[in-house]
Amino acid sequence: MKPCPGWNLPADHVGAEQFRRVAAVSTELIAADQTDRLNVAARRITEGDLRGDASDSLIDYVIGLEALVGDESPGETTYKLRSRLAALLAGQPEIADLREVFDAVKKVYQARSDVVHGRRPSSASIPLAGTDHTPADAAR
Repeated sequence: MKPCPGWNLPADHVGAEQFRRVAAVSTELIAADQTDRLNVAARRITEGDLRGDASDSLIDYVIGLEALVGDESPGETTYKLRSRLAALLAGQPEIADLREVFDAVKKVYQARSDVVHGRRPSSASIPLAGTDHTPADAAR
Protein backbone atom coordinates (compact mmCIF):
# COMPACT_ATOMS: atom_id res chain seq x y z
CA MET A 1 0.00 0.00 0.00
CA LYS A 2 1.34 3.42 -0.97
CA PRO A 3 1.55 6.08 1.74
CA CYS A 4 -0.88 8.96 1.56
CA PRO A 5 1.32 11.99 0.81
CA GLY A 6 0.66 15.09 2.81
CA TRP A 7 -1.59 13.59 5.47
CA ASN A 8 0.59 14.99 8.23
CA LEU A 9 1.24 18.43 6.74
CA PRO A 10 -0.52 21.57 7.97
CA ALA A 11 -3.82 22.06 6.16
CA ASP A 12 -5.10 25.28 4.65
CA HIS A 13 -7.53 27.14 6.87
CA VAL A 14 -11.11 27.02 5.65
CA GLY A 15 -13.04 30.05 6.82
CA ALA A 16 -16.70 30.50 7.68
CA GLU A 17 -17.44 32.22 4.37
CA GLN A 18 -16.02 29.30 2.40
CA PHE A 19 -18.19 26.90 4.39
CA ARG A 20 -21.24 29.06 3.65
CA ARG A 21 -20.44 29.03 -0.08
CA VAL A 22 -19.97 25.25 -0.10
CA ALA A 23 -23.24 24.81 1.81
CA ALA A 24 -25.09 27.07 -0.62
CA VAL A 25 -23.73 25.28 -3.70
CA SER A 26 -24.44 21.88 -2.13
CA THR A 27 -28.01 22.91 -1.31
CA GLU A 28 -28.57 24.08 -4.87
CA LEU A 29 -27.14 20.85 -6.31
CA ILE A 30 -29.31 18.72 -4.05
CA ALA A 31 -32.40 20.78 -4.89
CA ALA A 32 -31.63 20.37 -8.59
CA ASP A 33 -31.25 16.59 -8.09
CA GLN A 34 -27.54 16.77 -8.88
CA THR A 35 -26.33 14.61 -5.99
CA ASP A 36 -24.67 12.12 -8.36
CA ARG A 37 -22.56 14.93 -9.81
CA LEU A 38 -21.66 16.13 -6.33
CA ASN A 39 -20.69 12.61 -5.26
CA VAL A 40 -18.49 12.12 -8.33
CA ALA A 41 -16.84 15.50 -7.78
CA ALA A 42 -16.16 14.82 -4.09
CA ARG A 43 -14.86 11.31 -4.76
CA ARG A 44 -12.52 12.32 -7.58
CA ILE A 45 -11.12 15.33 -5.72
CA THR A 46 -10.53 13.14 -2.68
CA GLU A 47 -8.86 10.49 -4.83
CA GLY A 48 -6.66 13.21 -6.33
CA ASP A 49 -5.49 14.07 -2.83
CA LEU A 50 -4.53 10.45 -2.22
CA ARG A 51 -2.55 9.86 -5.41
CA GLY A 52 1.21 9.53 -5.25
CA ASP A 53 1.66 10.82 -8.80
CA ALA A 54 0.98 14.47 -9.70
CA SER A 55 -0.30 13.56 -13.18
CA ASP A 56 -2.86 11.14 -11.74
CA SER A 57 -3.89 13.78 -9.19
CA LEU A 58 -4.33 16.33 -11.97
CA ILE A 59 -6.64 14.02 -13.92
CA ASP A 60 -8.74 13.27 -10.83
CA TYR A 61 -9.01 16.96 -9.88
CA VAL A 62 -10.12 17.98 -13.36
CA ILE A 63 -12.69 15.16 -13.50
CA GLY A 64 -13.99 16.42 -10.15
CA LEU A 65 -14.19 20.00 -11.39
CA GLU A 66 -15.94 18.92 -14.59
CA ALA A 67 -18.47 16.92 -12.56
CA LEU A 68 -19.07 19.91 -10.31
CA VAL A 69 -19.46 22.70 -12.88
CA GLY A 70 -19.73 20.93 -16.24
CA ASP A 71 -22.86 20.10 -18.17
CA GLU A 72 -24.19 17.63 -20.71
CA SER A 73 -24.03 19.88 -23.75
CA PRO A 74 -21.17 19.22 -26.18
CA GLY A 75 -18.42 21.65 -27.02
CA GLU A 76 -16.48 24.47 -25.40
CA THR A 77 -15.62 22.41 -22.31
CA THR A 78 -12.57 24.48 -21.46
CA TYR A 79 -14.41 27.78 -21.85
CA LYS A 80 -17.33 26.61 -19.71
CA LEU A 81 -15.00 25.42 -16.97
CA ARG A 82 -13.02 28.66 -17.09
CA SER A 83 -16.12 30.84 -16.87
CA ARG A 84 -17.93 28.84 -14.23
CA LEU A 85 -14.95 28.36 -11.94
CA ALA A 86 -14.07 32.06 -12.18
CA ALA A 87 -17.68 32.91 -11.25
CA LEU A 88 -17.64 30.39 -8.39
CA LEU A 89 -14.42 31.88 -6.99
CA ALA A 90 -15.55 35.49 -7.36
CA GLY A 91 -15.33 37.30 -4.06
CA GLN A 92 -12.75 35.01 -2.48
CA PRO A 93 -10.20 37.21 -0.68
CA GLU A 94 -7.18 35.37 -2.11
CA ILE A 95 -8.50 35.76 -5.67
CA ALA A 96 -7.93 39.37 -6.67
CA ASP A 97 -8.14 38.87 -10.43
CA LEU A 98 -10.80 36.63 -12.00
CA ARG A 99 -8.93 36.85 -15.31
CA GLU A 100 -6.08 35.05 -13.54
CA VAL A 101 -8.47 32.22 -12.61
CA PHE A 102 -9.84 32.16 -16.15
CA ASP A 103 -6.30 31.82 -17.56
CA ALA A 104 -5.18 29.30 -14.90
CA VAL A 105 -8.11 26.97 -15.63
CA LYS A 106 -7.19 27.03 -19.33
CA LYS A 107 -3.62 25.99 -18.47
CA VAL A 108 -4.82 23.32 -16.03
CA TYR A 109 -7.16 21.84 -18.65
CA GLN A 110 -4.38 21.93 -21.28
CA ALA A 111 -2.04 20.14 -18.85
CA ARG A 112 -4.75 17.52 -18.25
CA SER A 113 -5.17 17.05 -22.01
CA ASP A 114 -1.41 16.73 -22.41
CA VAL A 115 -1.26 14.00 -19.76
CA VAL A 116 -4.20 11.94 -21.04
CA HIS A 117 -2.79 12.09 -24.58
CA GLY A 118 0.66 10.93 -23.50
CA ARG A 119 2.46 14.25 -23.62
CA ARG A 120 4.38 16.14 -20.97
CA PRO A 121 2.27 19.04 -19.63
CA SER A 122 3.01 22.23 -21.55
CA SER A 123 2.65 24.35 -18.37
CA ALA A 124 4.98 23.33 -15.56
CA SER A 125 4.03 26.38 -13.50
CA ILE A 126 0.68 28.18 -13.28
CA PRO A 127 0.41 31.56 -11.51
CA LEU A 128 -2.61 31.82 -9.23
CA ALA A 129 -3.28 34.06 -6.22
CA GLY A 130 0.25 35.46 -6.28
CA THR A 131 1.99 32.07 -6.25
CA ASP A 132 3.23 29.69 -8.94
CA HIS A 133 1.63 26.23 -8.76
CA THR A 134 2.04 22.91 -10.50
CA PRO A 135 -0.96 22.07 -12.71
CA ALA A 136 -2.24 19.58 -10.11
CA ASP A 137 -1.93 22.11 -7.27
CA ALA A 138 -3.65 24.80 -9.34
CA ALA A 139 -6.52 22.39 -10.07
CA ARG A 140 -6.83 21.53 -6.41
